[in-house]
Amino acid sequence: MAVVEGIITTNYDTALEYVFPDFTTYVGQDQLLFKDPFGVAEIYKIHGSAIDPESLVLTAADYDKFDERNPYLAAKLLSIFVEHPIIFLGYSMSDDNVRQIVTSIASVLTADNLDRLADRLIFVNWRPGAEATLAFGNFDVGSTVVPVRYATVPDYLTVFRVLSQLKRRFPARVLRHLREEVYELVRTSEPSATVMVADLESDTDISEIDVVIGVGVQKRLGESDRISGKGLIGLKRRDLLDDVLHSTLDPADYLEIVREVLPIVGPPRTHAPVFKYLRGAGFLTAEGNLHDDADVPKSVRAKARLGIGPLRNKGYFAERAARIRAKHSDLAALITDARLTDTLLVIPNLEPDDVDIDVLRNFLVEHWDLLDEGKVTDATQWVKCVCFYDFLANRTAPTA
Repeated sequence: MAVVEGIITTNYDTALEYVFPDFTTYVGQDQLLFKDPFGVAEIYKIHGSAIDPESLVLTAADYDKFDERNPYLAAKLLSIFVEHPIIFLGYSMSDDNVRQIVTSIASVLTADNLDRLADRLIFVNWRPGAEATLAFGNFDVGSTVVPVRYATVPDYLTVFRVLSQLKRRFPARVLRHLREEVYELVRTSEPSATVMVADLESDTDISEIDVVIGVGVQKRLGESDRISGKGLIGLKRRDLLDDVLHSTLDPADYLEIVREVLPIVGPPRTHAPVFKYLRGAGFLTAEGNLHDDADVPKSVRAKARLGIGPLRNKGYFAERAARIRAKHSDLAALITDARLTDTLLVIPNLEPDDVDIDVLRNFLVEHWDLLDEGKVTDATQWVKCVCFYDFLANRTAPTA
C-alpha cells in the first residue's frame, strides 16, 4: 500500500475513507476548529462530504464564499504545503484552488526558501503510453516563479508503486496515536494510561540520550526481552512471515500476537498471515471458522472471514493467471518452467486441493530475498503466496 502522511481532496465521496480506514477525516473548516489535527493519518475534505450535504461546495455562490468562510482551513493547508512534500494527482496546474494555495505560499517565502519547494511540490501528469519521467520546472504565479517537479506517468499505478516503497517506522494510526498522547501529556502534564515516560533530571543533556516512549506496553516492562530482543510489540510483518515458514516464535505468544500485533502489522488492506496465530491461540474450529465467542480484533476477524479471497487476482490478471496455469501440469512444473513473476502471480489463484504445501513452502523459502530486492510487485505477490500457504497449512486442524 502507498505510504502517505495525509490526503487533501475536493472529492465528495467516501472512497478514501474506505481505502484508509485508520485515517481521521476532517470535513471543511468547522470540524478543524474544535479538534486538534496532528498532520498524520488525516484526510481533509475541503469541499465537503457526501455524508453531510450541508458541507458541499457545489455552486458558484458556494465557491465565492469558500475563501472568506475558511481562513483557518486556508492557514492549515498552507502549513501542510510548507512542511510536507505534496503530490498532486488529478489536478491541473491551472486549477484555481491549486494556484491560490501556491500563490499564498510564494507570497510569504523569501527567494532562498522558494528554492526549497523544488523537492516539495510534485505535479503528476497522466499520459497513457508515455514513458515515466521526472523533471524540474516552474510554476508561474504572477510576478513569482515557484520551482516544482513534473512527473509524467503512463498510469497512476506507477506512482503508487513508488510510494509503497517508502519506509515508515510506525503504522500511520500508531504514529497519530503517539502524537495525540504526547500532545496531551505536554498540555496536561499527566501521562495517560497508554504512555509511559521516564523522568529526566533537570541537568540532563538531551543530546546525549535516547528518549523512549512506550505505547500500550506496560505489561511487557520488566520482562526479559524475548523474540530476538524485540518484545512482542516490536514485531513486524516480516517476523510473522518468517515464523510461518520457519516457526521462529514461541507458540505461548500466539494469543497476544492475535490481539496486539496483528492489528498493527496487518490492517484491513495489508496482507499478513493470521491463521497460524488464530489456530495456535485456540480461536478456530476444526473446520477453520472462528468460534462464535472468539474475542479477536475486528480487522483480524475480517481476514479470517475473507480467507484467500483478497489474495486472488481479479480481472485481467486473473485471466492471465489462468492461462499460465493451464500450461503446467502442477505446482512443481509451474515453479520449474514458468518465469518467477508468473509463478508468483498464479499461486494465490490455485485451487487449494491442487497445491502440495511442502513444494510451496520450499519455493517460498528459496525466494525469501524478494522482500529486500526492491521489486515491489514481486515482493507483494510473494507475501500473498506466504499468506496463501498460511491458509493451507493452518486454517483447518491437522488430521490425526
